[in-house]
Amino acid sequence: MTNNPRDKLTLALMALMTAFLYADQNLMAPNLTAIATEFGFSPEEKDVKLGGEISVAFFLVGGIVSLWIGRLADRLPRKSLLVAIMIFGELPCAATYFVETYEQLWVLRVLTGIAIGGAPPLLYSLIGDLVPSTKRPAIAGILFTSLGCGILLGQILAGVLGPDFGWRLPFLLVALPNLGLALIFAAVVKEPERELTQTKGPLSSRTLLSPLSVSTNRLLLCQGILGTLPWAMIFVFLNDYLAQDLRFGVAQATLIIAALGGSAILGALLGGIAGNTLYLKSARLLPLSCVLCTVVAPFPLLVLINGVAGVAPTSLGGPLALASLTGLTAAFAGPNLRAILLNVNPSHQRGTMTALLTLADDLGKGLGPAILSLMVITMGRGWAFNFATLCWTACAVVMVKLVWTFPADEVKAHPLIPQELPRPLFEPTQELRFSRSRS
Repeated sequence: MTNNPRDKLTLALMALMTAFLYADQNLMAPNLTAIATEFGFSPEEKDVKLGGEISVAFFLVGGIVSLWIGRLADRLPRKSLLVAIMIFGELPCAATYFVETYEQLWVLRVLTGIAIGGAPPLLYSLIGDLVPSTKRPAIAGILFTSLGCGILLGQILAGVLGPDFGWRLPFLLVALPNLGLALIFAAVVKEPERELTQTKGPLSSRTLLSPLSVSTNRLLLCQGILGTLPWAMIFVFLNDYLAQDLRFGVAQATLIIAALGGSAILGALLGGIAGNTLYLKSARLLPLSCVLCTVVAPFPLLVLINGVAGVAPTSLGGPLALASLTGLTAAFAGPNLRAILLNVNPSHQRGTMTALLTLADDLGKGLGPAILSLMVITMGRGWAFNFATLCWTACAVVMVKLVWTFPADEVKAHPLIPQELPRPLFEPTQELRFSRSRS
């Protein structure tokens, strides 16, 4: 991490704001049945409207808007943009406490989704200029950990408070702290200097798609769509599936999801640390480790979905272990793939590329539940969830090519950002990277 105290404070505030922003993302999941009952939905309408329609709007609209935010991140002060995004996202989250109709809920979820989609380009653009390349996997791991902590906090809060205090209260409780953090961020944080030049000229489709000329970027986008579909199933449907179909009940199902989420937090943190160590040995080891963990991830989740189907649960030990193993292996790749993105893109392109990857992620998260909700109607929840889980295998296949493209694309990008490393480390690092590309 940077040794500048102000930079450390900036990263700490970014981590806290990320946690509270993403705490909103899955507040509905533990209480889908309660929300559906209040609005008079049938079991099929519950999956289609709450799991499908809202997820599509939440992620798809937010992902599209993130493209615009990403281009702005490459040319305007990111500090002011991030504060605006945080406030814009938390106000409709807090207002969800007062909704009375499904239509009101839909609109407020869309507005919050815009903020969640717009934040990543700003966050990772800032990290790219605050942190040297040799430490980005670890810092990305910390940011992923805060994101996971936020999602887990929201999930637990909704599962614990929802049955007794109603499903609306958690929305208010996660929104208010972040409004205060955003104001503190505005008051104490200084905009970091960019590497070399920043993008000039008008926004255009040509500049928006310029990152796609990099092979690594194209692979990151492809795996982003495939790799997020299982997460969409986990966060939107799995809690209710465990509680209702597998008869665990809301409290125990929430505990299993919490174990998965908690282990994912640990997996992201350990993944960032391990990825940093592997990257310093060989650039190829970073994507290779992502491939191996992603190959393993589907197996414990498949057993969890299918192994106890139709059998009343007698012990939580097995399901908790399966959920934990899923989270540990599936979350390993996330921070390392973001570090790869930062290292193959110059400063003036990182916001745009992160926005494109956010859009790819959101397509998986948004369209995934809609597709799965239709599959649920035609073939049942079990088969639909098995399909979603196996998408991690396809994702790993796509990642294999990163083992070759990442070292080469990193070498191409490095001359554009020579100030990135302290001068004493620059020449050895440069030689090491060129030797990697030839190996």
